[in-house]
Amino acid sequence: MAGIDTPAGYTRLDRVRTGADADVYQAWDERAGRWAMLRLFHRFVAGRAEEAAFATHVAASLGLVGNASIVPVRAGGITATGRPWLALDRAEGRLLSEVLRDGPPPAEALRLVTLLADALTWAHSLRPPMLHGRIRAEHVVVSPAGIPMITDFSAPRPPGAPGPRPSGDVTDLAALLFHALTGNPWPGRGEPDDRAIAAWPGLTGLLDEVLTPVPAIDSMAVFAARLRQVWHAADVADPLPAAPPGEITPAAPPEMHKPDMHKPEGYAGKRSLSMLALVALLPLGYGAVHLFPDKAVVPPLCATTAAGDAGSAVLWWPADEGTGTTVCDVSGSGNRATLSTGAGWSSAGAAMRFTAEAAGGHASGLAPAVRTDGSFTVMAWVNLGDTDGTHGVLSQPGTVSSGFILKYERATDSWRLTMPQTDSRSPVVDGATSTTRPRIDTWTHLAASFDTATRKITIFVDGVAEDSADHPVGWNATGPVQAGRAWYDGVWSDRFHGAIDDVRAYRAALPETGIAEIAASGRDEHPAPADGL
Repeated sequence: MAGIDTPAGYTRLDRVRTGADADVYQAWDERAGRWAMLRLFHRFVAGRAEEAAFATHVAASLGLVGNASIVPVRAGGITATGRPWLALDRAEGRLLSEVLRDGPPPAEALRLVTLLADALTWAHSLRPPMLHGRIRAEHVVVSPAGIPMITDFSAPRPPGAPGPRPSGDVTDLAALLFHALTGNPWPGRGEPDDRAIAAWPGLTGLLDEVLTPVPAIDSMAVFAARLRQVWHAADVADPLPAAPPGEITPAAPPEMHKPDMHKPEGYAGKRSLSMLALVALLPLGYGAVHLFPDKAVVPPLCATTAAGDAGSAVLWWPADEGTGTTVCDVSGSGNRATLSTGAGWSSAGAAMRFTAEAAGGHASGLAPAVRTDGSFTVMAWVNLGDTDGTHGVLSQPGTVSSGFILKYERATDSWRLTMPQTDSRSPVVDGATSTTRPRIDTWTHLAASFDTATRKITIFVDGVAEDSADHPVGWNATGPVQAGRAWYDGVWSDRFHGAIDDVRAYRAALPETGIAEIAASGRDEHPAPADGL
């Protein structure tokens, strides 16, 4: 394929496969300087209503970035002939259909499908929900590390046309699990397949509830939780990764503005761009979806590097935007945060502002910032609005608890770092407590670290290590990093009241001297007492 049907900015196209909805090509992304996979849909768009619907579809697809088991969509557009397209990362690995032909061990098959159920639970919980619509083994890539990655989410549909339903994804995934465990497509070949399913406690009943004309389970979250119950009941030696928490932060809606429209190279002499050009440049750190000459859909502008030196930070939220709902990550990791409806900006515009009375007030990242079973350091500038209750500053959730919680604790009137030893209800908790008494309306630099070499956790206040504690047993919390709240005993709690700024995370236990230097470098921007909140 070349010429008029080639999306602008992509060359060296090589068709990989043809599907029911789209042709799939390997292509070279000239802007990003890397290989990508292009889905060029068979159905042409016609009219502004369909173009607007596709713009909404692209914006929602871009929100899938941040889940390790979903192949990210990086860009989308419409060719000069009116064919929609999406550009995805080129995922390295084997198709699940190839893996299944090799007859994987049953435990490996169940593990792969359970991880897919977790990923789809996350996708279904986005706003708007992202449904797949046609889950098959050929739509899943298994990485060399054994991570399943789902691709080819539902094709855009014309306005008014029925779309996929959550129950359809549940049924498709249950049928895929049956195939993975038995080697045969549903409904299988009778007694031998029934024995293979019955080897897993509770799985026969679960599939009977789903693979029926009127399924009793139409929620992917419920299906994923039931699969984990099957896994644990079988007492498999290898643990599953923690499931994401139940509450998912909606993706920020795209903003509207008037772009400087122009015809990209290769479109000269083709159909006018007034209803055709749609270009997204997320590999460069920003994007635009051009539909009409007077407006465009633009994802939030986030640079990939900071004006200063991000050093070894794997997350850095300077929180300087001052408007909107997006907090950019300038570390280069792309782990931006979204402010909830109960959060906002300080009056000076240079810090995130939270109110404890607003039940939804928080900022949620796209992914975990650190491994909580490995060495790490997290830090932030904090301005406490009151001491009337416990207020969470930073945390990273697991299934039931958080891997770490940095907070103000009302009971001890202190800054506290707590790390539960297990991801369970009422766990044993290791904690470090500040000696400095927190002051309201005052900027304080807080940092917390865990060093696997010493098994010590440490809390730092204004660059000074104030307390350490042993943390002999650790686990990895895989939920998205949070600011302004904590996940504990299966509920969100400890809403923050005040302002939080300059959040950073490192996958190493930084020395006290390094933390002190960072704290000192930010003091001029965070004078004491606080001003301009």
